[in-house]
Formats: sequence, structure tokens, C-alpha cells
Amino acid sequence: MLGILVLSHGSRRKEYNELLKEFAVKLKEKHSYSLVTTAYMEFDTPTLAEGVRELINRGAGRIIVVPLFLAPGNHMVRDIPEEIEKVKSLMGKEIDIQLASYIGVDERVVEILHERIQEAI
Repeated sequence: MLGILVLSHGSRRKEYNELLKEFAVKLKEKHSYSLVTTAYMEFDTPTLAEGVRELINRGAGRIIVVPLFLAPGNHMVRDIPEEIEKVKSLMGKEIDIQLASYIGVDERVVEILHERIQEAI
């Protein structure tokens, strides 16, 4: 079964972290993924490892880590891939964990920015 782990930087502000949970709920509802959870790189739990463990315990045999990151900063380039490799070795069994791409410069994001500009005018 496919598990989806929506991953964010995390914040000391609970409001920020709650938004990530809303993304996960909407992703699950709109696209009918049965196993979706969230994790944070810093400042809150669950961690990436804890999120992976939760998905495996719920029956996931394959996990896609979906980073809610705009650009290829240190977390995307170094920290997340290293953490995924560490989790794989700690699990003690073969688990398929894939890292999806960061958001990047996407026309849909450009349109959202335009909408926010229009709202502010």
C-alpha cells in the first residue's frame, strides 16, 4: 500500500505546523490516498523517521516523501536524503521510500502570487 508523508520545515509557531496538517487532509480527500501523514524537519513532531514508522505501522509498503519546500536548500539537498537513508537502515528491512521533488518555480505558484498581489491592491 502507498503511504504519503507530507514533509515541512517546521516552526516554533503551532499555526504554521497546523497548516501542514490541512495540506495533508486536503491531499487525502481530493486524491483519495488512504495513508497520508505529516512530519517536520525541525521544531515539532513527528519527525521524518516517526512519520515513516507510522505509515509502515498502518500498512505502507511504499512511501513517497512529499516536501513542502519551494527551493533546493540544505534540507532538500542534504538533510532529507540523508534522513531517508538513515531511516531505511534503521528499519532493518527493505522499504521503498522515494523523495518527490520540491515545488520550484511553477506556473501555478506564479498564479497564486498574482492572486495575492491583486487581493492586496
